[in-house]
Amino acid sequence: MKKLFILSLLALGCMAQAPLSSGQALGNQWSQDIATSYKEGDYQKFLNDLDADYQNHKKNWKFDDLLENRKKIADVTKQFESSPAINEKDLELQEKVNLLKEKRNRKLMKLCTSNPHEEISQTIRNTIFFTLSEKEEQSLSFVNQLETKFKGEGKSPLENKLIDLDIEYWLKGLHLGTKIATDKLTPEDYARKLLVLKLEKLKRMEEICQNDEELREHFTTVRSVLPRLQGAKYDENILKGLGKGKIEPKNDVEKKVKVIMTTYLEEKKALITSSFSDQS
Repeated sequence: MKKLFILSLLALGCMAQAPLSSGQALGNQWSQDIATSYKEGDYQKFLNDLDADYQNHKKNWKFDDLLENRKKIADVTKQFESSPAINEKDLELQEKVNLLKEKRNRKLMKLCTSNPHEEISQTIRNTIFFTLSEKEEQSLSFVNQLETKFKGEGKSPLENKLIDLDIEYWLKGLHLGTKIATDKLTPEDYARKLLVLKLEKLKRMEEICQNDEELREHFTTVRSVLPRLQGAKYDENILKGLGKGKIEPKNDVEKKVKVIMTTYLEEKKALITSSFSDQS
């Protein structure tokens, strides 16, 4: 439960949401195209302009409230990390959620088998069969834990530099999100540019760690896996979008996916709500 709570706090500003409309490129193609454009320098003007905005806001103390929120996230994380280990009820909830997901996956794969050439079937396969190696999981975990820390909380001067850099790009991501509210940025552009920000942050972190091979390897690994990871999230968001009614199904197969996903999301919500009620 503690992990779920911390991740929910981070999700307020850190997660890239894929465009919610079906019939577009599959997730992996979407993210790989962005990664290629980034490497070719197509987003350099965007990065320069956003950095200028960031420096101006920083100079004028416009990030103070957000930094307070970041400090609260770090404090909550430390509180949970110092609390007793996960109890039996937490483990029981996680097992029930996993069983729900397995049931959902069996239904979705049965639909794929009956309709192998439908675009939504490839989206389902990309979501269900995406996996990370043990090394990739470890590196991703290391990078993610930086997102739960505040200035000066690192175990070394180098880690403190990494935390400072993470906070910089966290603020840049939040600032980018404000442009949606003022119609200066579409959700599709936001998703693309937030992925670019993540890639740029990892590149700079890798550069900072040039003299520490072990740390540098974490960022090299995550930079490599990030397009695949975001591609899988893109595809998963398509499925969730159908289940939440944010995407209209285009055919009978997608209508069946919608029913499966709606049932899964409702059952999962009820399960978690019930668990919190029992513990209060």
